[in-house]
Amino acid sequence: MQRSIEQLHQTCKTLWLLANPADPHWPELVDTLWTHLRPDGHPLVPSYFVKSTFVRMGGQLAYTSDGTVGLLFPRALTAGARTYTLRLQGSGDLAALAELLAPDRFVLHDPLQEAYHSYHATHQRVAGLDLGAPGQHELTAIRTLYVTVWGGDSDSCYPDDLHSREFAPATSLVARDAGQLVGFLLGFYRFGLAPFAQLDLPWRTDLAIESQIMAVAPAARRSGLAVALKRLQAQQALAAGLDLIHWTADPLQFANASLNLGRLRAVCGEHYVGYYPFRNALNLVTASRLGLTWLPRSRHGRAGLDGTTPVRQNRRADFPGCVTLNSGPSLLDDPIDANPPWLAMEIPADWNGLQRSDLTAALNWRGTTDALLGRYLGFAPGRYLLTDVAAEGERRFLIARRFHPELLMA
Repeated sequence: MQRSIEQLHQTCKTLWLLANPADPHWPELVDTLWTHLRPDGHPLVPSYFVKSTFVRMGGQLAYTSDGTVGLLFPRALTAGARTYTLRLQGSGDLAALAELLAPDRFVLHDPLQEAYHSYHATHQRVAGLDLGAPGQHELTAIRTLYVTVWGGDSDSCYPDDLHSREFAPATSLVARDAGQLVGFLLGFYRFGLAPFAQLDLPWRTDLAIESQIMAVAPAARRSGLAVALKRLQAQQALAAGLDLIHWTADPLQFANASLNLGRLRAVCGEHYVGYYPFRNALNLVTASRLGLTWLPRSRHGRAGLDGTTPVRQNRRADFPGCVTLNSGPSLLDDPIDANPPWLAMEIPADWNGLQRSDLTAALNWRGTTDALLGRYLGFAPGRYLLTDVAAEGERRFLIARRFHPELLMA
């Protein structure tokens, strides 16, 4: 069992440790450290993010015997050496931590030094809206919008300092309409993407962007705002010499799939069962997620960047040779031996409503789709990538295309 903070304090008062996410007690360690930090009254990075996306994007958690915690966020990659942003809560021997990390290095960011955090609002007119980096006066509105869209309370929000110049996030954008904040997008840097390690791609993949959280005010939905925020993020990434943007999404949310696959032309070859450990109003059953990859320089992804993708409602018949994998939560015959060019996977038309009205049915849907996505998705020959969506009456489908590297090329 993971030793308590008090036991560590008794045995070694100055030792830095790097947490191992593969340790079976990893979640308990994070919870213990966060409980120890909470009395200082300053906002913490959400623990569910640390347990999941943070480590997958190459972040590291360092801690000492007295409960000091340092989150090492990916920041830069130079000549093979990694540079992190060290978001430090507490005090510790930073020279010892630097020695532990060498040859990698870190840039110190103290979230408690609020007087030294700077925010500079920028403005760019896009589709009749004002998009840009947030000013300090907009931070409260960002938190309010987060709670409105994603639920929870102030403890579940991402701290204000993650938007600061000193922290230097990969993306910090807001959308304003008539001076009111109606959307935001926050993203971090990430070190590589494991599925691409064996692929000979013409793009930079060792340093990328993890597009972590986006929220659009209910009154501003269906206006193209989410597309505009994502496209501006991609334009900024390309200007910085980065070619890959990655994020996660619930595979059973059709509106998100329509945005990510249909409009932006991201692809998906990753699926994570039980990605987040929480339960909330939007996740009453296991919070599984897709790992979405957008390569806006590629031929497929570029159509999402420049807006040349037709806004239309596909049907399964638009994908010749498409084989359907399930009817509702019931599996159909396994077509893998036939190696069809396209696969269709049905998902609920209203996932949020289904979870509220019939939890048993929601559990069955999740189990079926988890099994199918795990069986078929992958960036390898013989596997499939999600690339499109389709709708027929009240039925909704994710469409997967047989993998070929040309999908990721120029």
